[in-house]
Amino acid sequence: MTDQRLKEFVRLHHIDLVRTVNYQKHKLKDIIYEKRLFNQLSSYHLADVEHQDIDQITTIRKKQLKIFEDLTIFEQRILCHSLPKTFDDIPIVTYQNLFGNEAKKLMQELKRRKLNDQLKNYELKLQHYEDLYQTEINIFEYKLIETSLNHQHIQADIFMTLLKCYLSHYTNRLIRQIRYKEACVHVKLVRQHRRRHLLSKQQIVDVYPQIIVDVPKISLNRIQLDYLSKSGPNYIRSNQSSLHSYKHQEKHVQQQLSENFLNNWKQVYINTI
Repeated sequence: MTDQRLKEFVRLHHIDLVRTVNYQKHKLKDIIYEKRLFNQLSSYHLADVEHQDIDQITTIRKKQLKIFEDLTIFEQRILCHSLPKTFDDIPIVTYQNLFGNEAKKLMQELKRRKLNDQLKNYELKLQHYEDLYQTEINIFEYKLIETSLNHQHIQADIFMTLLKCYLSHYTNRLIRQIRYKEACVHVKLVRQHRRRHLLSKQQIVDVYPQIIVDVPKISLNRIQLDYLSKSGPNYIRSNQSSLHSYKHQEKHVQQQLSENFLNNWKQVYINTI
């Protein structure tokens, strides 16, 4: 068991190392190419106001991607069953005292609504900055063409193409940076969830679909139930005898055999009369 865990640790460490090396390599290439594009943009003589406009456009994109990063990390928290404390600050015991058996369902619905509101808030902010970004780009292009002479319209078009290429590469570089951080956070959250799952004694209501087991007694533990829940919402009816312990199943089989033997004996006795 120890050797297997050690091999798994080495394998995961190797994957992390390869991911980090690849990211650093692509990051260096991106920075070199981005500086090359920036030097080409700097060769055009622009007014101070135009430089400020470009900085404003870059700042808007950067703010938008910061929100996208927060949304990505938040989605990973949902995926890894590691929500922020604000979603788990109400113990289920409080709801059980008020609503009884319906407490878990109500609390789960409350958390899902809070999650949906939070996700919708992220989406609205992203759309706001996207609209603002496109508006600033269009205004800058309009001003650049207006201030250019007739024979300089071609130069203005070339500059705008180069500027959009620079901004697109800048955006893609930050997105790759966010995706790399997302992978690192995912590994960290998974490990934290495993430790918390083993050590925590507080009962937490999750927002993801969970299996419903309607049997008097069940031999599956919490980890096995979580595994069954991965495929989505399920319902195991009370006639699923395989969920009972082996002793219970053996007793049930012996009881059925005795009943069948007794019924067959009664039928034979009736037929002989």
